[in-house]
Amino acid sequence: MLGQVSRQGAVVFLTRGVALVLGITSTILLSRLLGPGGLGQFRLGSVVVQLVTAFCVLGLDKALLRYLPILEARGQRGRGLLVAGSSVVFIISLALSAVLLLTAPIIATSYFHSPAMTNVIRLFSLQVPVLALFRFLSGAVTAAKRFDFASKVTNILSPAVFVLLLALLALVWPNLKGAIVARIVAQLAASCFLAVFVVQYYSKLRQTAPATQGIFRNYLLLSMPLFVIGIGYQLLNQMDTIMLGHFVSPKEVGIYSVAFKVSAFVLIGLEIVLPIVAPLFAQFGATSDNQSMETLFTAVTKWLCYSSLVIFAGIAVFRVELLHVFGKGFTAGSSALLILAVGQLVNGATGPTGVLLTMTGKQRWELGNVVSMVAFNFVLNLLLIPKLGMMGAAIAAALSIATINALKIVQVYMLFGFRAYNLKYFKGVTAIGAAGLVGYLLRGWLFSAGCNPYLIMCVGGIGILITAAAGFWLLGLDQEDKVALVGLRMRERNTSVVSPENTIEAPIS
Repeated sequence: MLGQVSRQGAVVFLTRGVALVLGITSTILLSRLLGPGGLGQFRLGSVVVQLVTAFCVLGLDKALLRYLPILEARGQRGRGLLVAGSSVVFIISLALSAVLLLTAPIIATSYFHSPAMTNVIRLFSLQVPVLALFRFLSGAVTAAKRFDFASKVTNILSPAVFVLLLALLALVWPNLKGAIVARIVAQLAASCFLAVFVVQYYSKLRQTAPATQGIFRNYLLLSMPLFVIGIGYQLLNQMDTIMLGHFVSPKEVGIYSVAFKVSAFVLIGLEIVLPIVAPLFAQFGATSDNQSMETLFTAVTKWLCYSSLVIFAGIAVFRVELLHVFGKGFTAGSSALLILAVGQLVNGATGPTGVLLTMTGKQRWELGNVVSMVAFNFVLNLLLIPKLGMMGAAIAAALSIATINALKIVQVYMLFGFRAYNLKYFKGVTAIGAAGLVGYLLRGWLFSAGCNPYLIMCVGGIGILITAAAGFWLLGLDQEDKVALVGLRMRERNTSVVSPENTIEAPIS
């Protein structure tokens, strides 16, 4: 099982690595083309669209992860569920897109206090149907246990098209409107690829039994708490930006958005693992296989803790140099970046607690977590942003993220009896701590020598990686770590998430 997860993780890791390069490139191009003020307007419009899109999708994309694998295992048809779900999403998205288009002047002047945001929001309203279908189709592909294909489309194709269009815009039409159009076109291209895959995949399945009556109703019932959880997480992740847009200038929003973007790199491991383990948790929960579930949870949490620590060390040491890449005007966000990275470190190091709760029928716990933390985050933002600006937003975001994830670790122990941490972590933490110290010393020496930011990051980053690897080698690997490495070496021989012998027939709960 651990070998299967690591082999699939290798596929997504490679695509995610390319996506990181593309994501960094697109953010650099946007920051260089638009500056802090223009980037702030782009970010505010994008956040508005993402929030509206959440009300279009209604959690139906996440609910597919639970229902489609079970229907497929029972030989029942899932095509009808996909058609009905996509139809609901598309109709709602068209309606809300029109509403956003008509209310753009009110939102721009009454909330953002910027009439210039009117045309930005109007143009972004065209993205709503595209983004809604993009998210739903991505969920359908992931539910088909082809997260590798979904990862290639969402993490490579869409960002690559966006980068290409931005590069062309830099030559012929370097403005905010062009950047918005480029984002819409890139997501539309990715949606077409996902749609073709979904049609071909589900038309080839040999499914003889019709879906049981009431399956769509049960599907909707599951999607509602997932929708609340999803919108809660979006508010938790984007409330700082939304409230900054009300209290400060778009320029400060642009600086903060870059800091938040860089801090999210700490979660690379989490982004890789979640699509892999979600269907496995659902299947283990359906068969009450708690032993396998605990083995998977503890091993994955350990890997995520190590990966998050390594990336955090790099961001903490080289935060000024990282922000300098986006432009000199963005280095003012270095302190906010450090605070945000601490919150994301707790998020990554606590493992896949949220998906464990939602995929095993405990989504009400996750719902309560998100609702309470959204309220907590709102209060913190309301108190801190007017006084501290983007620093207040960073503190509020970090505290909220850290609190909700620490609470979920306790809940996982209460509900399942799983212990996420043990003394074996000490070896890895020691190795990574030593690597961070080496990186800090190298950074100071190189800076004193007058080296440019790019050379400082390259040499210091290599020093951190080499020191961490040497530390792990000297201290030794645990048995589950060796299993994972064996799985990585064997990834070419098996690329399925769940092998045929592990496919189960389970009742729909």
